[in-house]
This record gives sequence, C-alpha cells and structure tokens, in this order.
Amino acid sequence: MGVRERIVVNHPGPVLGLLLLVGGGLTIGFGIRAIEDRSPYPGGLSATGRVVEVVDRSDGDSQDYVARYEFTTADGHRVTITDPGGSSHRPAIGSSVGLSYRAGDPQDAHVVSGRSNGPMWLLFGLGGLFALIGLDGALVRPLRRVLRRTRR
Repeated sequence: MGVRERIVVNHPGPVLGLLLLVGGGLTIGFGIRAIEDRSPYPGGLSATGRVVEVVDRSDGDSQDYVARYEFTTADGHRVTITDPGGSSHRPAIGSSVGLSYRAGDPQDAHVVSGRSNGPMWLLFGLGGLFALIGLDGALVRPLRRVLRRTRR
C-alpha cells in the first residue's frame, strides 16, 4: 500500500482577507469606471471622429500614443479633442472612430468604438474574485469559528 498524501490549502486569515476584500472592491470600482468611460453618455449625441494627429508619449520602456480627433457636432461646429487615455498601437491619421458627447459640452467627447472592453471586464472579474476570497477570510471563516465555539 502507498502512502496517502493530504493536500493542505491555506486560507487567508482575517487581516489578509480584509486586505483582499478592500483591494477587490477597489478593483471592481476601477473596472466599472473604465467601462463607463467607454460607454456612450446617457442622452448624449454620437458623432464620427477622424484622427488628425498622433502624439508619441513613449518612453524607453513602453509605447504610448495619444490621438487627437476632429468631429462635427449636430449643430455644425467643428471640435477637436485629445483622447485622455492613449494606446499602445499607433492609430492611422484619417482613421475613424465613434464618439459620444453632450450637446452642451462637445469638448468632453470620448471614444466609444474602436476599443475592446475585454480588459476592463477582466479587471472587474478579478476584483470580484479577490473580493470573494477576502470575504471568506475576513468574515465567513471567523464567523464559523465563533459558531463552533458557541455550540460546544
């Protein structure tokens, strides 16, 4: 007969659990905010923007390009905005993107197409996972210990 091995899984204690819970909650918040930043404004207007300039903000470690877009509002005003985010790939001058803006503040337009929300949903999901693990360590396991002691 062979020796049976027992796999031991260490669960986070209350302090680590609390840190994971807080960190997971913050990560969920960042994920939601990032997804909202890429969604159309509620009641906003849409336009097609054209890349008119690309600024290279790359440093020695990473590539970062910031695009300037030009679009025409519904009432015929021409507006130029700078994408506050940036991208690791250089957009082509003249390429088109979907924009969303508020009628009273077209300078606050943002890109809503041409980008994937996949990384933002991943951020949201990882935050949820961390929060669940933290909830287990910070609340569930300590409560189980207390309940076991009171039953004895």
